[in-house]
Amino acid sequence: MIPDSAKGYSLVELLVAMSIFAVVTGLALSNFGAGRRNEELRYAGQILDSSIRRAQTSAIAGATVAFCQESGTGTAAGLCPGGQGDCHGGETCVTDVPDAWGIHLSFSSAGARSIVMFADLNGDYRYQPSESVRSNSVSPGRNVVVSGLTPAVNSDLDITFMPPKPTVRFNGLPFSAGDAAPTLATVRLTNPTDNLTREVTVNRLSGQVSNQ
Repeated sequence: MIPDSAKGYSLVELLVAMSIFAVVTGLALSNFGAGRRNEELRYAGQILDSSIRRAQTSAIAGATVAFCQESGTGTAAGLCPGGQGDCHGGETCVTDVPDAWGIHLSFSSAGARSIVMFADLNGDYRYQPSESVRSNSVSPGRNVVVSGLTPAVNSDLDITFMPPKPTVRFNGLPFSAGDAAPTLATVRLTNPTDNLTREVTVNRLSGQVSNQ
């Protein structure tokens, strides 16, 4: 007779053990994946926060930008980071402080993953593609998108800082617009996989940027 201590596991016991192992492993991987997606959302909030502060700091510091200026009218015609060669005939590449520094965001399918920093050259405090200084991804991964903007115009939000104070405007609306100008701009970031959200806000009156 084989002693009990020398007996192996039965097939049923092995199957039960393997099932438990599979469940535990699945839970661990699921939690790991959820943790990574939560971290991506947190990083996305930090990236957006830093981008807004960069535009704000540029306005406070009176940062300059190179742009093409029409010789006859003095009208700005677009940026010229490469120098005079970027300008057309009758234009001169000059360096000066723009009317404002801003951030352009969108929750449309084409722009929901981008943060565009721009230099307002025509004084309308709205983004134009020719005013783009740099564009960054809203997230270090591929899951987080801009899912909501308040206030929004055609799914877009422009936050501008006008030197030197800087005065804050949302979508070009002047500071003196009173009740017509909302106090807060809110950007909602979402990870659709887990429906996790995070909000970054800008206070029009104080210029404070909050990431929560």
